[in-house]
Amino acid sequence: MKRKLTYLFPVLLALSSCGGNGELPDPVDTFPKEGNEEWSLFANPTSKKLRDDFAWGVDCGSLAEVEKGGGKYYNLKGEEQDLFEILHEGGSNFARFRVWNDPYDKNGNPYGGGTNDVATSVAMAKRAQAAGLKVLVDFHYSDSWADPGKYYAPKAWKELDYEDMVPALGEFTKNSLQEFKKAGVKVSAVQLGNEINPGIAGISSSNYMSISTLINTGAKAAKEVFPSIKTVVHYTNVHTPDNIFKWAGYLKQFKAMPDIIGLSYYPYWHGTLDKLQSCMNKLATDYDVDVAVVETAWGNTDEPTDYANNQFNSSTLGEAGGYATSTQAQVTELADIAECLANVPNNHGAGLFYWEPAWLPVKGAGWISKEGAYYNDHGVDWTDKITKAELEEAYSDSYCYSSWANQAWFDYTGHALESVNAYKHIRWGDHPAKEVYKDLLDEEFQVVLSLSEEWALPKAARVTTNLGAYREVEIEWNKDDVAKIVSPGYYTVKGTCIGKEITANVKAEKNFIADPAFEKQGCKTESGVVAPWVCETTNKYKDFGDCHIEAKAEMGGKGNQYLHWYSTSPFSFTVKQNLGVVPAGNYTFGFSMLSSYYDGGGTEGKILESKLYYKAGEELHEMDIRTEHKGFDSGAHQIDFGPVTLEADTEIEIGFYVDAEARAWGHADDFYFSAVIE
Repeated sequence: MKRKLTYLFPVLLALSSCGGNGELPDPVDTFPKEGNEEWSLFANPTSKKLRDDFAWGVDCGSLAEVEKGGGKYYNLKGEEQDLFEILHEGGSNFARFRVWNDPYDKNGNPYGGGTNDVATSVAMAKRAQAAGLKVLVDFHYSDSWADPGKYYAPKAWKELDYEDMVPALGEFTKNSLQEFKKAGVKVSAVQLGNEINPGIAGISSSNYMSISTLINTGAKAAKEVFPSIKTVVHYTNVHTPDNIFKWAGYLKQFKAMPDIIGLSYYPYWHGTLDKLQSCMNKLATDYDVDVAVVETAWGNTDEPTDYANNQFNSSTLGEAGGYATSTQAQVTELADIAECLANVPNNHGAGLFYWEPAWLPVKGAGWISKEGAYYNDHGVDWTDKITKAELEEAYSDSYCYSSWANQAWFDYTGHALESVNAYKHIRWGDHPAKEVYKDLLDEEFQVVLSLSEEWALPKAARVTTNLGAYREVEIEWNKDDVAKIVSPGYYTVKGTCIGKEITANVKAEKNFIADPAFEKQGCKTESGVVAPWVCETTNKYKDFGDCHIEAKAEMGGKGNQYLHWYSTSPFSFTVKQNLGVVPAGNYTFGFSMLSSYYDGGGTEGKILESKLYYKAGEELHEMDIRTEHKGFDSGAHQIDFGPVTLEADTEIEIGFYVDAEARAWGHADDFYFSAVIE
């Protein structure tokens, strides 16, 4: 296969004389303003009017490979028709196409996933525009997928210093857009990187000024070709938005704020609509910027098919995401997101894009090729590292299949589902429906609660609705049943939700450790803790070291604080608590190690000794944590002492001991000495 060279600057520079900087006309929007077709689904319009230039978008990056593999598209009448005509008639007015720099190995083998070099995306964009859709170009600034898991620099830029990468990115952006212009395609919006949470083209997002410079350079280059083009910066993970706000702050500080901040929002990965709304509202209010959801999707079936390994399924992603698996749910999910965008302050909600609604499961149109899979995993071509036989052994054919086929607006044979007209009917508002609760999804709860802390039973249960959604509805618990929960034991609490009976099977425990998660401790920069905890030194070392209460970062555990230790010199400490007289009975004892570096390495010191203990009267019982926990561990690691049996009422002390080299560190949280209910 002849290797495509569309990424090479000298080739593209020759295009700069084609068309000049003059604007191309917008596609003619022939979208009808009202309809009378039969449609069996419901689509509620937004409660507030969306802006006139709102983008009802689709991402069709895999189309070329689908059609090469024999895929065809049929409208709701069963007639074969051009994909973009079907989508435009269904209400779409914008098409998004990803662009990769050089998605081929040195032998010309494509990386798959659409193999979206410039020429491929130009050809698709030309068809989309002819059907009446505007065009958004999504530069990944990579040779394959750029996403929160990777942001490799393109092969041609890999050896460049940052100072040389900046103009290279600008030239690639300008020259690529010149190819669209040469083909008669007006690019209305440009995305400068794809889900850039970790960075762009090998430059980490922690290099705020460098990232801002790259974005500024790309934006300037784009506007040289299309002066009125809208610029987009794309983030994901709206469920943990603090970093998004931080990066937006740096964009503003370094004068790199785009016209639009785009967000990915997949309900099964990114949490509730409230989280999306909160993130968009803060961006719009604090930074006075338009926002758009540039990626979303939902599943229409759980049925398997050839040439697809579907990520979406009802039992995991469907349960987490809050909708049924159906075409109705696809429509409702989009209507819900549109409603969120309509409620963004100051009319800053700018658009909504469905990701890959036409990715059919045909041979050769998978999410990656084997050559691309190696590059995707390692950031270098397989040709430099392994043999062809080793490549074939490393990746099965099925590994490379499409992962998205059951989230399309078409069935596996390319026939349109009714969800293909979702945008049209949301826009028209001609198929509204009052949402009606139908059945309980959560008929029974298994609840473990601690009587040592403030506790409450679940406040809401999930119910199904006629719109294919799972909504949370308040539960009314039987007050007499709740009042009986006063001591450790098992309880059954009855309640009602949407007029139907619901049950909570409650296991009530009591943790005899006070302030077990260190939430009542003041955050301290000096060594030590405060009552009811006690911190002691061993006097073995001159410096005690640094053991204190710290505000939690992004690790697990309850609450907002944990116990932290670190010192630049050797140190040791014991953190302990006297529980007083504990009644005879059976108990569990332990805590969560959130992270630590037990064996040292690099600049980290080694933890020489670490023990969890309890004293029953004068009798000492110890557990060597180093036998349970070695090396580096990030994320909660449960340290469980095992069952503790007290034959009589006994005074109990619990504690945690560390003896460490300089620069050893760790975090502990959520201690418990809890009654076990037999």
